[in-house]
Formats: sequence, structure tokens, C-alpha cells
Amino acid sequence: TGKAAGGVFNVATVQWVSLNELLSIMCLIFGESLKPGYAQEREFDFLHSFAVVTNAVQILDLVPKVKLKYGLHKLL
Repeated sequence: TGKAAGGVFNVATVQWVSLNELLSIMCLIFGESLKPGYAQEREFDFLHSFAVVTNAVQILDLVPKVKLKYGLHKLL
């Protein structure tokens, strides 16, 4: 309720994770062995991105306490 009602909030680990690392974590969780495929970089590709969690911290008083690998393992 209040400021949070109807709000949009990013929830993230607040640490940089590469797609390769995310794939590796997911493979461990699901017991798979996948190799990423790479294509030519395109002009509109994002090379790096980072979730801004300011609203979640300030309005919801939400502070990440769980590492990504552990959180994904518990969720999935």
C-alpha cells in the first residue's frame, strides 16, 4: 500500500553476472551440460546491463540477502 501500490520494482542481486555465468549456474541446477553459442555482435546489443534497485530499497526496504546461485537453486 502507499507508495508501493502500482509501483514497478527491479529485484536483483546487485552484482554483475555474465550470461555465461548464468548459463553455468542453470546447468548445475538442472544437471545439464550445455555450451553457449555465439554470434556476431550487433550494433544494438547490450554488452553490459545492471538492474537499478533503488525503488525497491527505498520504498520496500528490500535489501538483497541471497546470492544468485542459492536463490535460483531454492526457487527452481
